[in-house]
Amino acid sequence: MGPEIAIVKARSVPGLMVDNDGKVTGVGDNPKDTLQQLVDQYVELSGQIVKNALGSIFAKYPSLSLPTK
Repeated sequence: MGPEIAIVKARSVPGLMVDNDGKVTGVGDNPKDTLQQLVDQYVELSGQIVKNALGSIFAKYPSLSLPTK
């Protein structure tokens, strides 16, 4: 994940204020909740990155398949 994407995701968290260099300048009224929301944003983004990477692998090797639960 590049720094630009990290800053955009951080800025999408209500109450979290981030400058153009990525420095946090404010965390709102509930810092613990704000931090959890930031973690959730990054986890969601990481999952999407993995999903995209695996999608290209499965497209290249169509004989591969995901196991069913």
